[in-house]
Amino acid sequence: HTARLSPSIGALRPSFTARHYVHTGGIFGLRAQSVEALVEKASKGSATTKAPTSLFKALKKKTGAKTVAFEFKRKADIKANTQFEFDELSYDLRVNCKVAMLVVDSMQSELSEEEVQKDIEMFAKEQSSAKGKFPGPVPIVWRKDFSSIQEIAFAKSIGCYSVTLIADKLVAKAPEMLPNLIHACHALGMEPLIEVNDQALIAPALQAGAKCINVRFSSGAVASFLVYATKSMSSDITKIAGDFAVLATVQARQGAAEIEQAQALIGLEGYNGVLFSGALLDARDKENIPYCGYLADVLLNKRSTTIKINEAKPGPGGPNSGGKAQGWGNEGTHV
Repeated sequence: HTARLSPSIGALRPSFTARHYVHTGGIFGLRAQSVEALVEKASKGSATTKAPTSLFKALKKKTGAKTVAFEFKRKADIKANTQFEFDELSYDLRVNCKVAMLVVDSMQSELSEEEVQKDIEMFAKEQSSAKGKFPGPVPIVWRKDFSSIQEIAFAKSIGCYSVTLIADKLVAKAPEMLPNLIHACHALGMEPLIEVNDQALIAPALQAGAKCINVRFSSGAVASFLVYATKSMSSDITKIAGDFAVLATVQARQGAAEIEQAQALIGLEGYNGVLFSGALLDARDKENIPYCGYLADVLLNKRSTTIKINEAKPGPGGPNSGGKAQGWGNEGTHV
């Protein structure tokens, strides 16, 4: 069913015969259906296919308020989490951390594809319980090097609301791949998150109907340099015509630097919010919610622009004698 897609995309579709099914009552009420049926539906996507806007509205608020998103990336040495552990984390992210989007990253992952899929399914199962409530389900985005409608259809089948399309890689393979995969996503009711490392890649994505952009560099350079590169793109982004959302990326858990970096980026006109990469590594970690909640409060709470956080460690000589405390903490580490 690739008549409307380029031959290059059809050639990249892997052979697939096994059927995969989502949980009944998935995040957007998707009934159990085969990946093949979703592929057929996605193949009918075109430039005229109406694009959904739920993710766009979550990332770009009408009020102009900024947004935060967090990324989950479990390492191979971390034991698989249970559904209960995912339920606790997923619920608190939605209710207590003001999260606009949850990204599950499997790029260069040490986990098997099946392990990542199980993590996504458990997140999706909990988020589906919030349908019709406030706050509603948080959009789940699978970060992976997607390059075929087969892969996108499978992501849909396990509960993903969105997938990442890495613009520079797709454009390098074939110029038509990016718009074709964007149209395929729209046909499935998905809003792709377009990952860019150059402002020149934004316009082609917007022309194909995409509205959600993530500025992210895959370089192994130090975080401060990547933030500098991200800041340098801000003025160019503001010159691009169109109504779209752009999130900058900041490496989480640096010990304190991520707060200053995120504040610098979130204050720029070109960015609607920040995605904290590597923020969540283990669903059972009891510090996940205090950490993410702290980041959200510092960046989004209007009071945080008028108060100063005291990061002095308590010491034997009094409240401020212990030197500067690094990063966030509690009453045991901060005054």
